[in-house]
Amino acid sequence: MSSTVVNVAINQLVLNDSPRLQGEDVAHIQVIAEVEDGLPPILVHRETMQVIDGMHRVRAAISKGQTVIAARFFDGDEKEVFLLAVKANVEHGLPLSLTDRKAAAMRIIGSHAHWSDRAIAEATGLSARTIASLRLRVTTQSPQSHARFGQDGRVRPVSNIEGRRRAAKLIAERPDASLREVARDAGVSPNTVRRVREQLLRGEDPAALRLKVVKETGDGLSTLPSAPVEASVVPTPQSSVNWHTLSKDPAICLSEAGRFLLRSLSLTALPPQDWERILKTVPSHCTGTVSALALECSRLWEQVARNLEESEKSQSG
Repeated sequence: MSSTVVNVAINQLVLNDSPRLQGEDVAHIQVIAEVEDGLPPILVHRETMQVIDGMHRVRAAISKGQTVIAARFFDGDEKEVFLLAVKANVEHGLPLSLTDRKAAAMRIIGSHAHWSDRAIAEATGLSARTIASLRLRVTTQSPQSHARFGQDGRVRPVSNIEGRRRAAKLIAERPDASLREVARDAGVSPNTVRRVREQLLRGEDPAALRLKVVKETGDGLSTLPSAPVEASVVPTPQSSVNWHTLSKDPAICLSEAGRFLLRSLSLTALPPQDWERILKTVPSHCTGTVSALALECSRLWEQVARNLEESEKSQSG
């Protein structure tokens, strides 16, 4: 990706294939049009002139009668263009909706099937569990890859049950071999070998090491029974409205600190049904820990609110 910023003619740009299912946000375009300077350059695929990042900035420039706009070029493969567009809209600017991110994830699963759930989750701003659920929908109509590329660039099998069985056999045949030796010959990690060895000492089946917390149903994934969900823990509709209003303010969304704040506050924009699904995944033995962390977070945000209120009072006084 080029770091050189150049002016390009707006009429040469291709404005389609956005990850936003509903297209650009008119209100956000109007807000950006009022910003005189300081907007970052857009990102354009040099070969196709497709706008990767900056659709709203281009629309705002058009609304002001501009004929050129500052841009940087991306010279990579065309299939990476959509992926970059999703990453850009997850990391800054007007955030993608949950529906947009899920639709983008399903498309990326199709084009990058060899990527791990965590790698796609990182690119789309979703959880790895959500990606796993979406992958089930995609792969019901297409073959599923038996290996995944992780965020660290390493290739790992989707399931290492066979690897654990090979490790168990090697441990039985060579009880004095080191963890690394068994791991190398079995094609698994030393940590996996250690867990297999512990499992064998307890007389358990190494293939049952990983406990599944979800099960497949006709509709996708269904969580195992867990603690009941209290309706009072979900955010109010006004919380979502406030967050979306804040996310469209250039003073917030165009700075790194502001975008970090938006990401930190984004949980308030989740609809109640999403919170219910999330909390149903908490197993009963973890509810105390999750509850303690949630209370700690609430105390932290309460202190943040007090600091902001005091700052506002001192400025107005």
